[in-house]
Amino acid sequence: MDNMSSLIIFTFIICCAIVRAQIPQHCRKITPCSCIDELNRVVNLTVLANKLTPRFKDYATAGGDNNKYSWNPCNNFEEGPENEGCINVGACKISPNGSYTEIGQSDTVEFSHDDNGNLSLVMTLQDGDNKIETHVILYCDEKRDAFFRVIGQVTDRVYWLQLWSKYNCPSHMKSYDDIVTMPAPEHKSERMPTMPTPGAVTMTSSPPRDNRTLKDIEIIMFCILVMVTLILVILLTRYTLKLRTSRTETYGYSRLPQYDAQYIKESK
Repeated sequence: MDNMSSLIIFTFIICCAIVRAQIPQHCRKITPCSCIDELNRVVNLTVLANKLTPRFKDYATAGGDNNKYSWNPCNNFEEGPENEGCINVGACKISPNGSYTEIGQSDTVEFSHDDNGNLSLVMTLQDGDNKIETHVILYCDEKRDAFFRVIGQVTDRVYWLQLWSKYNCPSHMKSYDDIVTMPAPEHKSERMPTMPTPGAVTMTSSPPRDNRTLKDIEIIMFCILVMVTLILVILLTRYTLKLRTSRTETYGYSRLPQYDAQYIKESK
């Protein structure tokens, strides 16, 4: 049984190692729009960047509020009236009353992975004692140049944006020079449809699933299945051995109590 227990522990360790290998834990920043992970794979958004203007401009939120958001990978931009708009920012919020609010700087970008393995580009902005964070969740989609979606403000000082793109997919590069020499494609961004007014019903297709996350889930489920199978085998083996032992066990006769001879004689 010790061998079976060792086998379970070994299998569990292997499964954990496989899952961890599939989900990078770090992506070291190279530029404000590129990073390299532990497997020397690079994510590079350089080809999506504009200069001085936002690549993704005035996108309404998927939740249907009246704010709009603009974001540009890599480079800061300007938007809005002079002295009243967003100046030299990485991300901007436009309120219904026409006011512009800075919510991130490109030069503060850091990269991190969430629990599902999705890579996020995080911009920060220090507002007095408070720190504002804008998270751009990067989904790998080999079939899209750029599909941008806004979740919006999730807490008082945290904003979520989403980007599906083939440029979010990790790839191996020969040198860092490739990061700045890649040709820029035609900018054809897909815009998330705005929410309909009350009373109107429209059907829109949901964003594509992240194939990498689905693959990770499949691996985890397979490992769980292997573990459950091994546990059932051990329990069945123990039960079988116990059953065989109970059938082959011999029972000895117990000795009768010894009575004193004098006591027996007097009883007669």
